[in-house]
Amino acid sequence: MGVINAYVSVPADWLDAETPEPEPGFDIDKAGDELADLLADAPFDIIDGDRLTAAEVRASADYLAATPWESLAHDLPDDEADYVRDHYERLRAFFAHAAESGHAVVIVQS
Repeated sequence: MGVINAYVSVPADWLDAETPEPEPGFDIDKAGDELADLLADAPFDIIDGDRLTAAEVRASADYLAATPWESLAHDLPDDEADYVRDHYERLRAFFAHAAESGHAVVIVQS
């Protein structure tokens, strides 16, 4: 069984507080390994990282916004590519919303 990364958007001043519980329903399930490979050029580790400041979230959101799925080089089979793409698009939306809110992000691995 692989690691599942869940994401929590928190106000920037909460970043050093106790790790919050992930928002229900937002995780990248088991797509983390593939996403980590595809996003190796991201400015920050948004897959296996721990905590990202609001500035790091903004930079990551900008990178994701400028990196559509079609631009990522992958050799995944179609069924796997669809699964990873779905989680990638959700990750892009999550980071865009967190950045718009001026939030930091905590990544919880389980």
